[in-house]
Amino acid sequence: MNDQIEKKDDLLLKEDELKAGWTLSNVLAIVGFVVLVILLAWLAIQFVRMIPSAWNSLANVFNDNQRALEERTSDDESDETDETTDEEDDGVVVVDGGEDLIDDEEDSEEEESPIATSTPGTSTPTVTPKPVTPQYRTVTTYVVPTSNPNGYTDLEISLVAVGKMTSGERFIPTAYLEAEEQSAIQFRVKNLGTKTSGNWHFKAELPNGDDFKSNVQQPLKPGEMATLTIAFVTDNDDGSHKFNVSVYTNGDTNTANNGFTATVNVR
Repeated sequence: MNDQIEKKDDLLLKEDELKAGWTLSNVLAIVGFVVLVILLAWLAIQFVRMIPSAWNSLANVFNDNQRALEERTSDDESDETDETTDEEDDGVVVVDGGEDLIDDEEDSEEEESPIATSTPGTSTPTVTPKPVTPQYRTVTTYVVPTSNPNGYTDLEISLVAVGKMTSGERFIPTAYLEAEEQSAIQFRVKNLGTKTSGNWHFKAELPNGDDFKSNVQQPLKPGEMATLTIAFVTDNDDGSHKFNVSVYTNGDTNTANNGFTATVNVR
């Protein structure tokens, strides 16, 4: 009987010890878990604080590399530009003597026709028209054409405009002519062929009834044209007046475009 009581007491004592040990283990586990959570939270906070600094460092490194790359690219482009400029400078060709050619032609025109001058481009003419005698000037446009010896010549004449001459000898296009005023007609002769033409001249019947015949003109190369202006004084006869101009040369393969007729009103 006593032995049984002692065994029960021993069992109860062991159960109490087991319960006490289990409780202590649970407490330690909970404490360890809490400490682990706190440690992880602290590490997370430190990591979050370090991210901006690390990102800024990476950004600075990237910007430095990008700036260095741009500087190298700019230097390379500058070097290439300098080399290209040098090459272009080495390839410049200066052509001289063009004015001599034009001056020679002007001298030739002045010798052949005292009442007219031949000027290239849009140079100011030096013609001084007289009130009664019709006068003209020739403006030759150069397009560096090439003549084919086996080609053909085709001179075409066409009206540019009618107008008046200013006191400065400048042609101004107008819709009509004023009576008893210094008037003018402007037309163009162009070589549509592939071969340089021979010498040529033109004849005109003016709106005031006067006839005009030019002196011999210089040959025109293929594609070359001459712009001519005839100045005259209109009469006091108001109304519609016809006028015509024709060009003449040897060897022209197409004479259908060698003349034109037009009408102008005089007020």
